[in-house]
Amino acid sequence: MTAINLLFKNSRTLKYFIFSLTCVVFAVMLTSCEQNPTAPNEPPKPPGYQEDIYWPSLADSPWPMFRGNPQYTGRSKYNGPSSGLVQWAYDSVYTEGGALIGADNSVIFQTSGPAFGKGGVYSLNQSGDLNWYYNIQEIAAGTTPLILYDSTIIVSTYIGGKIIALTKNGLEKWVFDTGTYITTRGMNIGMDGTIFFQDSSSTLFALGKDGKLKWTLKIENTSFGSGSNARMAFSPDGNMIYLTGTEKAIYAVDVNQRQIIWSYGGKNTIASPLVDSYGNIFLYGVSDYSESEQPCMTKLNYSGNLVYKFAFGNIGLNFFLEPTIDLIGNIYFGVDSLYSLDYAGNLNWKLGVYKSYGGVISSPLTCDRQNIVYVPIQNYDGLLKFKVLAFKDDGSLLWLTEWLLGESGDSPALGIGSLYFPTYRSASFYSVK
Repeated sequence: MTAINLLFKNSRTLKYFIFSLTCVVFAVMLTSCEQNPTAPNEPPKPPGYQEDIYWPSLADSPWPMFRGNPQYTGRSKYNGPSSGLVQWAYDSVYTEGGALIGADNSVIFQTSGPAFGKGGVYSLNQSGDLNWYYNIQEIAAGTTPLILYDSTIIVSTYIGGKIIALTKNGLEKWVFDTGTYITTRGMNIGMDGTIFFQDSSSTLFALGKDGKLKWTLKIENTSFGSGSNARMAFSPDGNMIYLTGTEKAIYAVDVNQRQIIWSYGGKNTIASPLVDSYGNIFLYGVSDYSESEQPCMTKLNYSGNLVYKFAFGNIGLNFFLEPTIDLIGNIYFGVDSLYSLDYAGNLNWKLGVYKSYGGVISSPLTCDRQNIVYVPIQNYDGLLKFKVLAFKDDGSLLWLTEWLLGESGDSPALGIGSLYFPTYRSASFYSVK
């Protein structure tokens, strides 16, 4: 009898042989993965490389919510506009919030009506024609809607305090009434479809995708929100949500335990938090408020510990708009100048946009798959007008739009080869190609 026959005749020996062989194969595969973290023939990814986080509760669309995703990165998975030419303009009827893009590439935004009148929800096609309009019948201020995985559109009212679910065709599905005002600038959503927002009582609401209340959280002797507008971003694993506050710059809330885990900073003036794919949190503005503190880009780790601070700008500056982070971990922000920091917090470059282009950064920044950053600047001399600049990651100008009439609005939506730009209480909603 051969050694092979003897081996397979003994079942115990056979099991040991199979187990040993499996371990060897697994070890070889593991070693191979460690040595080749990327696909064959693909160059290694640089430190700080950002992965797009899959979020099953959101619509599979280019821009389904405020800042594009639950981490508020302001980054698109697609290439943005290439020419800077305005394709069309639509009468926006007093827009205050940001824009969205549906799975069918429809463009969706919410209005409040002139002089805080009754607002509505608009859906436009790619040519700028109206698909449908929903009359909210309440004052609907600056909260940006969001779109769920099944194309349900979640909108809100300010006075009246309602969360309203619409079908993709603009038909009402359900209404949840808080009995207060809804002041959240951008709603957010958990991986399981739980909808998060904050009201005027500074209470955090967790609402089921069926419109039923799941839970609430309120902090004693303080409040969520910076001013009246709460801003909240999720960790990549979906377990933590980070909210701006009044007594603290940021609160980390565990959505499973339904409690605050840590907080950072003092009374603050910061933009919405931005969370990278490693779970680090970026705070742009004044997070440890004092009369002598310079504005900073502050980076915290998942546990709320300080990683770095990059100070910039003049003491007393107190208005900050959301930064963006590109695929290789560069973060962009600024007011009269545009800054680019690498992932370690070192300055890549600084560009004086006011000096070179005649305006200050006036809306949240966005970037696309090619690491092109889109920078809206506003000119406040006389007639309100703004333009959008597109920069490569080395700081060189790619293109710029003409001056557009109005005041630049809240977070624009980056589509496939296009940028949809709301104005703030002004005449038009723009499509830039």
